[in-house]
Amino acid sequence: MEAILQKSELTVGKLQMQVDDLIETVTDKSMKLLEQRHAELKQCEFLGAEILQSSKQFQRLSKRTTRKYKLRRACFPCTCCCCC
Repeated sequence: MEAILQKSELTVGKLQMQVDDLIETVTDKSMKLLEQRHAELKQCEFLGAEILQSSKQFQRLSKRTTRKYKLRRACFPCTCCCCC
């Protein structure tokens, strides 16, 4: 009977070690995935900021170009030609 108890204690001990190892493995992999996702999030934030900045620059240039085009197309009466 004592031999069976010792064997079951060894089996329980081995199983506990395997469970502990699995928990450690899952924890390590989870931490690595979290670090990876954090890095991806930072990259997305950086790209989003660049896109926003480019969009603002494009809007400013579009407004300037529109104003210049409107001024060129305007016809002011003059005395030097008969265009108007």
